[in-house]
Amino acid sequence: MNRRCSSRTRCTLPVRPSTFGDADEPGPDLAVLLGFVADGGLSPEIGWRGSWERFDEAIQALLERRVPGKAVLDVEPDSQDRSA
Repeated sequence: MNRRCSSRTRCTLPVRPSTFGDADEPGPDLAVLLGFVADGGLSPEIGWRGSWERFDEAIQALLERRVPGKAVLDVEPDSQDRSA
């Protein structure tokens, strides 16, 4: 993929007929996004992290714009539900 990036400009891509978010084929979109991260053109910042049980706090913080970046919900297996 031909990307043009520099420290002073945003990364640009050749025109594509599709858009991001194609659930049928996420691979190409993920490759583009990972390329942006590798080139320094995209910084995946995590501004809030907590248990999925605190999702209401995460949503409120996002709605109030108190979170710079992304909110990540950690999902852990229930210690009582181990059927392995």
